[in-house]
Order: sequence, then structure tokens, then C-alpha cells
Amino acid sequence: MSAPTLPRVRCAVCGKPVDGVELRYDPRERSRTLIARCHGDVDRMTVHDNDLQNWTAEERRQFEAIDHGKIEGLAFTTKRLGGEW
Repeated sequence: MSAPTLPRVRCAVCGKPVDGVELRYDPRERSRTLIARCHGDVDRMTVHDNDLQNWTAEERRQFEAIDHGKIEGLAFTTKRLGGEW
């Protein structure tokens, strides 16, 4: 059995691939949390399975593509948008 493919994530602050990516599934909460680490900071994004039902087909397709490493995600966007560096 092959290891699962981790999402590819780029840092919005430095523009490089993040230093580390971790994907956790919480069966009790029925949620997935993507944890990205870069330049000594951590960014998390949690998506509950119930939330996916409210997404459009295109939003679900993009999420699954990121989740399976087919396209690149972007982390630390709030720091970039907020002007914090």
C-alpha cells in the first residue's frame, strides 16, 4: 500500500513551498485540518465534512485536487492580505 499524497502548499509570505505539511482527519468532529509550517509560523485550515455539502461542485473539485496533491494550495494568505510580514 502506498503512502497518501500530501497536499502541495506554497507560502503567500515568502512565495516558496512551505517547510512542512500535515493533514489530520478527526473522525469524532468529522473534519480535516491542513497544517502548514513555514518561517517558524503555523497556518491551519479546518473543513468539516458537513461544510462540503454547501460548496459548489467547482469548490469541491478544487478542494479535492488540493487534498490529493494535484494542484497547489496557498497558506498564510491572511498575513499577506493583512499586511503583516
